[in-house]
Amino acid sequence: MSLLPIAILSMVSALTFYTVGVWGEKIVGRLKSWHLIFFWLGLIFDTLGTPLMGQIAGSFSFNSHAVTGLAAIILM
Repeated sequence: MSLLPIAILSMVSALTFYTVGVWGEKIVGRLKSWHLIFFWLGLIFDTLGTPLMGQIAGSFSFNSHAVTGLAAIILM
């Protein structure tokens, strides 16, 4: 089975969960528990999708793209 559909679904899910969590908090004006749940789900799917994309790419090269991607996950 190809990893590409799983990786795409993971990354799109991460984007969706992040968007709902962040914009939900922005619209309501107050951080609620369901905002945090959506944000954490986004982080989980982002953390799942990133190594899958790395496996598809075949190798890890230490370049600016890799450094900024790792920094983004760590900061979240």
